[in-house]
Amino acid sequence: MSDAVTLGGSYSYLQDYIDLVMQMDRKAFCSRVTAPVLVSETRKKPLSFGAGVTLTTDGAQGQHLLHLGHKQQVFEIRARKPDPLGQIMLGRMDECDLVVADDTISSRHAAFQQDRESGTFQVKDLSSRNGTKVNGNQVDPAKTIDLTNGDNLLFGDVAFVFFKPEGLYDALESSYKKSR
Repeated sequence: MSDAVTLGGSYSYLQDYIDLVMQMDRKAFCSRVTAPVLVSETRKKPLSFGAGVTLTTDGAQGQHLLHLGHKQQVFEIRARKPDPLGQIMLGRMDECDLVVADDTISSRHAAFQQDRESGTFQVKDLSSRNGTKVNGNQVDPAKTIDLTNGDNLLFGDVAFVFFKPEGLYDALESSYKKSR
């Protein structure tokens, strides 16, 4: 596994989002950042989630992001082209919406989608070779898992933290605005 994550499409750095939080209130931030994001967890060894708990909005998320560092890559979970099922594909193939250039990622590894009724974002493993984990728990390919702010996602050996725009704002605001 490499030290850097390479995803197809555009990305920003965590510092770009920190700058926005420092300049905007929550409503303005969420009107500018409209898609959920994956914050990469670049590391030299695969992440061990242990018991794997979801982070809460009491500042733990922000502290976790501080620990990752302001140079972490942030990827918006967006479809590059419309999908009839509303899925956003993650995998090694160039046709995927989020292309992860890592040998532990399958051609079509996982899919994100938003539940039309509840608005909840979900992830589903697409019977990938090295699996998908949410907060340390293996995702059964037959099931779709609801995601919440601060969830740790592991696709093969590549780790991310998931946030909806409002959750990212809250996490960053709790750590950065209060420290100034």
